[in-house]
Formats: sequence, C-alpha cells, structure tokens
Amino acid sequence: MSKAKLLEKTKSEKTEEKVLAKLREICLALPEAHEVKTWGHPTFKAGKRGGTGQSPSRSRTARSASATARSLKGSGAAGGPDANKTKAFAVLERYNGHLCICFKTTPQLQQLLVEDAEHYFVTPYIGKQGWVSMIADGRLNWRDIGQLVRQSHQLVSRAQTSMEKGVKSVSRSK
Repeated sequence: MSKAKLLEKTKSEKTEEKVLAKLREICLALPEAHEVKTWGHPTFKAGKRGGTGQSPSRSRTARSASATARSLKGSGAAGGPDANKTKAFAVLERYNGHLCICFKTTPQLQQLLVEDAEHYFVTPYIGKQGWVSMIADGRLNWRDIGQLVRQSHQLVSRAQTSMEKGVKSVSRSK
C-alpha cells in the first residue's frame, strides 16, 4: 500500500472515530439506550434488554447496507424476534465510500431531508420504514444531528411502548 493511501486510510479512520465518539455521547445519554455491534456497525438501541440484549455481531467490519438492514429487521427495528426488547434508533456505517449516520424519521421529515441529496438519502432496504442516512464525511452540525437522533429514539421508544401495551392487553384478555 502506498504512503498516500495509508495516510488517507488513517485520516478516514480518525474521522470515523471522532464521529463515533460524538454520536455515542449523544445516543448513550438517552433513556434505556445502549450500543451493540450489528454486522460490524456500531448500532444504538432503545429499550429494556431481555437476556443479553445483544444482536449477532460479525467480525468483518465492511458490510453492505443490505446486511445492516437485515440486522435491523432481525433486531427489533422492524418488528423482528427481539421487537419487544430493543429497537435500533441510530447506526454508523460506511455506504458507497461515505461514512453515514442512519436514523429513523417520520415519513414527512424523511421526504424533507432527502430533498437535500448532497447530505441525505433514503437508507437502502429499510428506507420504506422511515430510515434516512446522513453523509458524515464533512463538517457536521452536531446540534441538528442530536435533534434527529433524539427524534429517532422517541419514535422507536414510542412504538415499543405501544407494542408492549398491546401485548399486555392481549395477555389479559385470554
């Protein structure tokens, strides 16, 4: 590997570490939030952990968005087997060479954000569930990111609370 490539990789890794540190600070300050690795990506989830609360991790870190989507679907983000335990609300991943912060939004906010195609796009495979990816390669507005991540946390927490209430009412009616 050439010296230039090595320096570029090191700079990219440092940027990712800085973005992850700040994202972690925001996410872990939220109620019942915790971090797991899903398909090699730092994933932030909300909710009470049943059992280990861990999603399957993979050792390789360079996974596709489709792998992340499958992971999110299977970990409660889309009502998978752990849906009553935890739900993903933010993910840091690389997609098409860009560092991205992925989060869940309302359909209206998703539509508004992706109009700014230079910074946002519908997250592949799970975008139909309201997920947006923000390109995090350049200068970032952490106040806006914090607000978007908190809204994502509220959305998945609210959905989880509604689901838990539905399960309790079904259990009582038997």
